[in-house]
Amino acid sequence: MNTANKNTPLLITIATSHYCEKVRWALDSLGVDYVEENHAPPFHRQYTSRYGGTSVPVLVVNDKAFTDSQDILHYLDTIAFDRQLYPQDPELRRQAETLEKLFDDKLGVATRNWAYYYAIQQPWTINSSCLE
Repeated sequence: MNTANKNTPLLITIATSHYCEKVRWALDSLGVDYVEENHAPPFHRQYTSRYGGTSVPVLVVNDKAFTDSQDILHYLDTIAFDRQLYPQDPELRRQAETLEKLFDDKLGVATRNWAYYYAIQQPWTINSSCLE
């Protein structure tokens, strides 16, 4: 599915994921060109497993795979010369990473569970959101 050249990063995603959206925002904010392969759950696993991942997102850059959204952002921060994603000050960076973990592990998961609860009651929303 990847139609870009070998040097263009490949982002493997599902349509509705706060982890994937976080990485999309970071890539777009930094102006990084990438190709996105969007797969419906649970079929995304056959694509992520090729790169050692079990979930999404997976970012593949020059044959190196990053299989966690926080790892992807840390990598992107190292290549963002003039637009860092994280503060340079160690204390501010620690605070930002603490908030990121809270959003990933608590708020994002709670929001996902809330959305799934209502989506299951409206099956048409699942079909449309998975096929975007």
